[in-house]
Amino acid sequence: MTSSPAKKYFAGSPVEYDGWKEWIIPLALFLQGVLTMSPILPVAGIRGVYTYALVYVISVFAILHGHRKIPKVGVVLALGLFIGSCLTAFYWHTIKIAFLPYFFIGSVLIAGVASEKDIHRFINLCTIFLLVMLALSWIGFIYVISGGDSLFSILNLDGRKNIFYLTTFSNWRVHDSIRPSGVFDEPGTMSFLICALAALRRMYHRDERMSLSMLVAGLVTFSLTHIAFLTLFVFFRSDRTFLRNLMLYLAICAGVVLVYFFLLKEPIDNAIMWKFKPQPETHTISGDNRSGQMLEALSKLSLNVFLWGLDPIGITKVHAFTKKYGPTTAAPLGPLLTSGIFVSFPYYFFLLLVMWQGFRRKENLIYLAVVLLFLPRPYVTGYSYAVWAMLFLFSLQLHLRRVCKHE
Repeated sequence: MTSSPAKKYFAGSPVEYDGWKEWIIPLALFLQGVLTMSPILPVAGIRGVYTYALVYVISVFAILHGHRKIPKVGVVLALGLFIGSCLTAFYWHTIKIAFLPYFFIGSVLIAGVASEKDIHRFINLCTIFLLVMLALSWIGFIYVISGGDSLFSILNLDGRKNIFYLTTFSNWRVHDSIRPSGVFDEPGTMSFLICALAALRRMYHRDERMSLSMLVAGLVTFSLTHIAFLTLFVFFRSDRTFLRNLMLYLAICAGVVLVYFFLLKEPIDNAIMWKFKPQPETHTISGDNRSGQMLEALSKLSLNVFLWGLDPIGITKVHAFTKKYGPTTAAPLGPLLTSGIFVSFPYYFFLLLVMWQGFRRKENLIYLAVVLLFLPRPYVTGYSYAVWAMLFLFSLQLHLRRVCKHE
């Protein structure tokens, strides 16, 4: 008599796995949603178009042979973006713009064909990978504050130098302090991934202690958005009372204050405390570099720009656009300036739908924290950010269907 194969579990996940084939879609999600954010792949000669082509093949195979279906909202957004890109390409007489949806459609496909088990496996991969990144980032941070120097550097796609410090990259250093970025182009990118993973973990009811631990460890990125997200993440726990959430938040604050005053005061001052210095002339703080971008973008906005964008290089050569018109792309109005509403509408649709659902139900409050993540990073129609946006959107649709069944 033969016994059935024992169930195996990975990283505390309730997800059973049967073989390597079960990991194809999670690995494709990980490749497109995480690894393509790293400048290491382009430096190694691996272009985004190649990775996305691979993901297309996997997605189409899953649709044809695995009978997976893409959620209707994804199909509508992809089709709408394709039509909008063609219209914008015709307006600017630039055929290259018509190929813009390539990355977004790939993200819709791979996120759409992913089952709940696939997403749980993707969460496992991201959790382990980012835990390693956090450990290496802290080692690199301690190395620098102990007097360590850089070992080598590479160039990010935008031309900025990314310097390697023993175990982590960083493009920001003041005196003996850095803001670690793991293997990514900047600290904010790693912070985004940590926060996005924490949100996805909550949506799929994963261990809150692990999510909170990663968020607290992620404070080493010294990102203001990270601090704001951590605050919302604690207070938006729908299964706890406000008092319990407040006590947890105060405990985290107390721990951070103790570390600040007794261990890392000088490096933390160099890395982040300057960001809170008031700027009377702009009525902001030093670390707020988005308000100025919003005002600058607003000053350039007109009906024609709203429809078609300010300049076609905003779509085809975004870094050249920034050099020509100044930093305006990393703000909520940025997509209108770079590409116009016919190309950027998925971003605004995503924000409005997620925000609306976040306000509707107490258990959906985490989606308001997701909105916070995408306000300074309005890149829903391109590269890795599109994968996360679609995962959140499809998760919301799944949640709403379950709620409707129970009502």
